[in-house]
Amino acid sequence: MSITVFNPKDIQVGPIGQMMAAKVKNPDLKAFFASKDDADGNLSAIVVGDSEAVGVGVGTWAKGQGTAEPIPLAFDEVLFIVEGSLSISIDGQATEVRQGQIAHLPAKQQVMFRSEEGCRLVWVTSPPTWKALEAAWEKGAMG
Repeated sequence: MSITVFNPKDIQVGPIGQMMAAKVKNPDLKAFFASKDDADGNLSAIVVGDSEAVGVGVGTWAKGQGTAEPIPLAFDEVLFIVEGSLSISIDGQATEVRQGQIAHLPAKQQVMFRSEEGCRLVWVTSPPTWKALEAAWEKGAMG
């Protein structure tokens, strides 16, 4: 067993589409994620820990960046805002989450994100398995 220690302020992130496409095996899902690299709403992210029980990553939203359409959540997700702030909207109700605050997003929600000032966050998903993500895709719960 090993312990992963990281500083979320120092981690270099990249396009989330590339990161997600690298993790999944389903070719259609790979293509879906890879196509998101040029979209205006995608954060940059990297996975820093991944197991059958939990996934951990670091992400950034640029100033003024946000999703153009709601994103279906396949997992429960926890976001810890390290720097800046992030507006999270579910069913038209927006909540501003600021530096030092934590948000829990339940699975099976349609979520929109926007960061007026930009932000850096740590995310935790459960269950995080890429098999579960592919199963959600195949059931039509994503996309």
